[in-house]
Amino acid sequence: MKLKHFWFSVSESHLKEQGVSVLNTLFSYKTIKKWAYIYHDKDCYTLKDEMLNSEHKAGTHKPSHYHIYVNFGKQSVDHELLASWFKVIPESIKRIETTAANCLLYFVHGTAEAIAEGKYQYQWSEVYHSSNWSPQVQAETVQYIGNFERFSYREQIEKVHKISDTTERIKAQDMLDKALATELKYRATDIDRYIQVMFITGDSGSGKTTFARQFVEKANYFDLGPREYWRKAPLDKDHPFRHLDYGVSGASNDVFESYKGEDVFILDDMRDDSFLITDLLKFLDNHTNSSVKVRFANKCFIGCLLIITSTVPLSKWYRGGNSPGRESLKQLYRRINTYVEVDCKEIKFYSDIDDFGEPCGEVRIMPNRTKEYYKNKPERIDLVSVAFDTFGDNGDFVSSLDESFENGIPLSSLEKQISIDDEVFFETSEKKRKD
Repeated sequence: MKLKHFWFSVSESHLKEQGVSVLNTLFSYKTIKKWAYIYHDKDCYTLKDEMLNSEHKAGTHKPSHYHIYVNFGKQSVDHELLASWFKVIPESIKRIETTAANCLLYFVHGTAEAIAEGKYQYQWSEVYHSSNWSPQVQAETVQYIGNFERFSYREQIEKVHKISDTTERIKAQDMLDKALATELKYRATDIDRYIQVMFITGDSGSGKTTFARQFVEKANYFDLGPREYWRKAPLDKDHPFRHLDYGVSGASNDVFESYKGEDVFILDDMRDDSFLITDLLKFLDNHTNSSVKVRFANKCFIGCLLIITSTVPLSKWYRGGNSPGRESLKQLYRRINTYVEVDCKEIKFYSDIDDFGEPCGEVRIMPNRTKEYYKNKPERIDLVSVAFDTFGDNGDFVSSLDESFENGIPLSSLEKQISIDDEVFFETSEKKRKD
């Protein structure tokens, strides 16, 4: 068989008998683009081994051996040729049944099956490899992909992105996307859920979205309600809590297209025409896990907090000619837990919403410090200055254009130059320039 990568095991005694050096052989053939190997000298037979062969008593040491992985890049190599290099029988050369990452994880006995069997756990520092990649990063990816109980989509995709091999990275990305789709479908079967909804309103530029992002980035994951409702997160002395993972909505005509299973989703700059009120009521109902229509497949929100930002106050939503009726509006107001008003100076939090969509009840006020968020952000580029630095003053720019025309270089539909108050403007025309 001809494949682009293989793995195999070989005993230390066999290599010594044949006079084969693993490292020298790996360096001897330019066909091998990447490689990794580990020396196993602490393995013991398991109960499973004993059941397969009564001579392999559980708990006794296995003969020392090597696990070797070779990758030929874009070229396919016959397994018999590889066997001849290491002087092993061709039958010992194995194809990669799943992914290279899973194979490499087995090298340190890091697979779930190896751990369950009680196999000795080797360290990644014991894995020798070529300098052009990191087997550890690639192998550990399989421990993340699809594990939404512990790791968010963002955390998983960060691991995928660190895979140096392009082919393996694409495979891992495809696995992650399929795992996410499966997870969303599975979570859609939950009848009951517990989500909270925050509505933030204010003028454009007041800092609504910035405040929402700051809140999510700084909030403790476990401050938002009973932990049993949320997916379990790892807790240890170094990470006593974790922050929320969040996403921001896409275009108004496909709001949930960018949702990737985050804890929090910010529905940014929404208006009442973004959703039919019947769909919005179902979507915000804790007793009905309804999906939202997106371009390719419907999605369910599986997080704990929805944040809606809008320049339109809630009291003015669904107030047009086709108003849905008082009872439907009341249902909408009851589904919103927190009402926030943002202006350039302060942020107001209201404890309740009346039957007309107006904030009421206890009010708590804090200064609006959202502009501090941008203190360390790069300044906006002055594109006008860049243009004038590039082309010189007006005269030089116009002269260069004239020279281009004289040299027969077409400049779209530029027709003529008009000077007004020492400022240069250009008038365009759809007419073709005559010779």
